[in-house]
Amino acid sequence: MGGCPPPVAPPVSPPVSPPPPPGIPALVGSPAGAKPGSRWVEGAEHHVIMTGGEEYQGTGISISTPPAVLVGSAWVDEDSFYIDASGVKRRLQAQTEGATSGAIPGSEWVHSPSPAQQEYNWIGGTTRWRWHNGF
Repeated sequence: MGGCPPPVAPPVSPPVSPPPPPGIPALVGSPAGAKPGSRWVEGAEHHVIMTGGEEYQGTGISISTPPAVLVGSAWVDEDSFYIDASGVKRRLQAQTEGATSGAIPGSEWVHSPSPAQQEYNWIGGTTRWRWHNGF
């Protein structure tokens, strides 16, 4: 009575981390030669290279679809805005750091207070804002 071999259990996949909530920057990787502070638009996502060379991306909040826009444009006007590949104007979800005297409106920089926290900062009016992975 040779019979059939016992059934084999299917392989178990390792658990997959859920994606971050919309708008929260997520680590993409560490591209070789990346320049900290670089930022650009791909599809609907805003990308930025943090101080350690890590690339983060996140999708801003949809605001409107203005006519005659330049896809990929990014600017600071109180908030940080960009135009995605579909022509949608988006705003980065950010936290305020409060009023900052003497700061130059429109200034932008990356900052990493710890290896676990990566931030893209800007001055909108007289307020410092930060888009970071620690919401």
